[in-house]
Amino acid sequence: IFVAGNSSLNLMYDSVARALLYGVCSSTRPWIKEKNIKFICPAPGYDRHFAICESPDFGEESSINVDVLVTLPDIIVPNEIALKGEFKNGKFSQEIEIEDLDLSGIDFSEGKDLEAEVVISGGVYVTNPTIDMEELSSEDIKLDLSASISDIKVLKLEGKVDYKIDDITESVTLSDLPDFLRSDDVCLDIDNPRIVLDVTTNVGIPIVGTLNLVSYKGGVVIPGADIVVDLDLPFTESADKVTTTTLWIAGDNSGAPADVQFIEANLANIIKAVPDSIVISVTGGTDPATTSVVETTADYILDLKYELVVPLAFGEDMKFALSDTIDVSEAGLGNILKMGDIQLIGEITNTFPLNFEISALLLDSDDRILDTEPVSQKILPCKSDGSASHTPLKLELIAKEGTDMTKLAKIKVSFEITSRNVAGIPITEESYIQAKLGVNLPKGITLSNQE
Repeated sequence: IFVAGNSSLNLMYDSVARALLYGVCSSTRPWIKEKNIKFICPAPGYDRHFAICESPDFGEESSINVDVLVTLPDIIVPNEIALKGEFKNGKFSQEIEIEDLDLSGIDFSEGKDLEAEVVISGGVYVTNPTIDMEELSSEDIKLDLSASISDIKVLKLEGKVDYKIDDITESVTLSDLPDFLRSDDVCLDIDNPRIVLDVTTNVGIPIVGTLNLVSYKGGVVIPGADIVVDLDLPFTESADKVTTTTLWIAGDNSGAPADVQFIEANLANIIKAVPDSIVISVTGGTDPATTSVVETTADYILDLKYELVVPLAFGEDMKFALSDTIDVSEAGLGNILKMGDIQLIGEITNTFPLNFEISALLLDSDDRILDTEPVSQKILPCKSDGSASHTPLKLELIAKEGTDMTKLAKIKVSFEITSRNVAGIPITEESYIQAKLGVNLPKGITLSNQE
């Protein structure tokens, strides 16, 4: 066992000097007493190592040179080759490092056996040798050339990749919607809904894709209720660099931070007609026009976080209707109307950004409409700053001449709700609508002595 520092030149010099003075394990005498000493030196190599082997103590031209030629196939074009040699376990090994290997000439789809195309050749020569003929007659001189190539380790690849990712298709069923939103004349216009997608990655492969959203109602595509969004996911030049990009997908960029990537897509269109289902499909793959970078020893991450934001604010076209039927058969309201008109009076306070229009129909027990004057009332929406509006209420139930109001059994009250003139004002937890109501008999009541 020989223990020393980490200088290869010192180690080599000390080893040769010790062999010169004392010989080695297989020597019968110190090397200084030998007639002629030869070294096998792989070439090319380090000149300082050659200088030790060519020391005058061993005689001039004492080196036996070994040439090793490694021929790579034409499709492998190295941009830089580094040679590293070392003595190890009494043997000299030469390491070849090939950097920035150009593999653009290889068709990987067919498979390429690189090992079969690497050719190793070499030769041994002595310049002006001095050979003792007596030594030649006593035993053969054998020179063995041994060369090998270890596994090729690919650390980094740069090139253009053309790869298609399997399509993804998913159908989202909107089965929990209330019945009043399923009418054909409903328009659910939400003000600027958006999808916010945060992408964190250190992957060096550019990915492009297309997001398709199509709305269906009754199994049929709703005209105009489809969206196509082109996506370019971020990528990095090095695995050491982690980048986070925010994609803001919306009809406009109002409210979007300055550092996001805005993608225009009017998401409100896919829900305006209140679909039964929305089919979401994603197609994509690598960008074959952009250079990709892959580091084989890197730990890659690709983290996707998304948020669907539906503001509690309505667009200009929002519209839907509600109705309810009230049973008044036990209230004796028909007998009162027979005696005179009734007015429902009061005040409505509204902080919702919605227009309400109230109408009423008088029905008999079989839901037939009684012939009365039309009854309706408009309720103002909140003000532009979201503060409350106040609407005086006056609903008159007036029976037409000849109508038998004693048959009155039900009142059907309908509400038509729209967002005209107040689009974009948000609904908050404090939003409310409040009614203060009273009853007025403008003509009074005239009773006979039997009533």
